[in-house]
Amino acid sequence: MPTANPAPHENPASSSLKIPFGLAPDGQLYESGQVPNGNACGCVCPGCRKPIQAVHPASRKVTPYFRHIADCNCATGYESAVHLAAKQLIAERMAVWCPPLIASYSVVDALSNRHPLHKELCPPALTTLRNVQRERGLHGITPDIVADSDIHGQMLIEIAFTHFVDGDKLDKLRKNGSSAIEIDVSHLRTLDFQVLASVLFEPSTHTKWLFHPALNAAIRQFREDIKPTLDEAKELSELQRRKKKIDDARLQEVLKWQNAAYAQLKQNAAAREAQFHSLTAIAKQEWLERRLGPISTWPEVLKTFNRHASAVEEHPVIWQAALYLKFVHKTAPRKDALDYWDAVAWMRKRFHCVESDEVLHRALRYFLKVLCNHGVLSKQLGGRYLVICDDPAQFHRVKRAAETPAP
Repeated sequence: MPTANPAPHENPASSSLKIPFGLAPDGQLYESGQVPNGNACGCVCPGCRKPIQAVHPASRKVTPYFRHIADCNCATGYESAVHLAAKQLIAERMAVWCPPLIASYSVVDALSNRHPLHKELCPPALTTLRNVQRERGLHGITPDIVADSDIHGQMLIEIAFTHFVDGDKLDKLRKNGSSAIEIDVSHLRTLDFQVLASVLFEPSTHTKWLFHPALNAAIRQFREDIKPTLDEAKELSELQRRKKKIDDARLQEVLKWQNAAYAQLKQNAAAREAQFHSLTAIAKQEWLERRLGPISTWPEVLKTFNRHASAVEEHPVIWQAALYLKFVHKTAPRKDALDYWDAVAWMRKRFHCVESDEVLHRALRYFLKVLCNHGVLSKQLGGRYLVICDDPAQFHRVKRAAETPAP
């Protein structure tokens, strides 16, 4: 429902507040200034019904009030006075101010779009009442006032000071089907009929709707109006779901093909590694010459003597040239950088490494250091080497530039 159950209000004890109205023998409430001063007022406390006296202060700055003649622990005098006075004023004027009646409805469609709907059913207005009755029992509840209205039908009016309408009473009000409002007077501390009337009969934020039968009809209309939009969103959501299912199936096919292709590439690479590993030293040299040209034309840096040559069965010139072709040469697929551990793994798969891992590391590091000294590589952190020059024709120029001292 559009109306929420209000949270309980906490107020100071009403016993600390001066009694604003006295209950006279004729059953009406009066302000202290409307009756004789002192005990002659003949009034009783609206709460405990014990005798009270009117107090007319000498200073006009102090509002006249009532007090108990004898000391007592009455804690309901102020609250009861406010309740009775509010009901008395509404009964006398046969009217009450009602806030705007606004129907609100919000729903989320199948595409997660929220649709908030609002409509003002009745504008704020001072509503004329008929057949005003106080404290009339009605289907298991006793509202402060029951009255009839041309605009809102039967109206139930609750005056709230410390006890506000709770969830159980709100359910009963809704089941009754009558319009219901609650007027909050808990903020009133210095009170007379004029102040109270400003809350009851003038625009105020202290009055709210608890229930109105027109709200249910408005929400039903909201649901009917929004149904085509929700159905359209549902159809579009279903289309999107089907499209996603088809796209997911296609994606799975593509991934399956890619995985198969990748597996085939790995298989082919492993086969080439095994084939190259099984070649003789002469066959490996011929394979390299088909790519780098005759061995006599190879850069001298590839023919560098390696003091740790015993780590690999093949001649150092062969494996050093192969390593250069794989990771440094301009035809290398990844010539921007060389990873040391990739190079170690690559060597083990293609050459016969006969010595211990430590000797192989020494041999490889020595060759990489030679390449760095010639300006071909630049050593970085983490075992990475940046490729500075990938063109053999430029090796001598780079080496001379590296050996030339800065001006």
